[in-house]
Amino acid sequence: MLGRLLVFGGVFIVSLMACREFAVIAHRFLPRALANWLFFWPQLALAPLGFTSPADDQSRTFLVGGPNFAVAAAFWTIIGVAISYLLRRTAPFVIALVTTPVSFLVGWSALVILRFAFDVGVALDAP
Repeated sequence: MLGRLLVFGGVFIVSLMACREFAVIAHRFLPRALANWLFFWPQLALAPLGFTSPADDQSRTFLVGGPNFAVAAAFWTIIGVAISYLLRRTAPFVIALVTTPVSFLVGWSALVILRFAFDVGVALDAP
């Protein structure tokens, strides 16, 4: 199971880097929403700048700094362990194929839950 978890971690890290580069290269051909999602995927997945709460028309940032990476690493490790456990009888190649779509789905779901249940979003650093 550790080998499958390492496959998940490796493909996940590559997806963080590759999706941003793909969005920059192919932004002319992609719909704007998809290009933005791919470009900001590393920030959405790891939340390095913290979280914002747009309550009362004042955007307030909280959980800034070191705790974010630890929380994000723990979250994605739990997801990786779950995927490794659920796909323990399959080849590691299957985990490599499943990692990016599942991480997008889980990440998007977590962001939607944070936004609509707790009125919290991820602080983004945009050009």
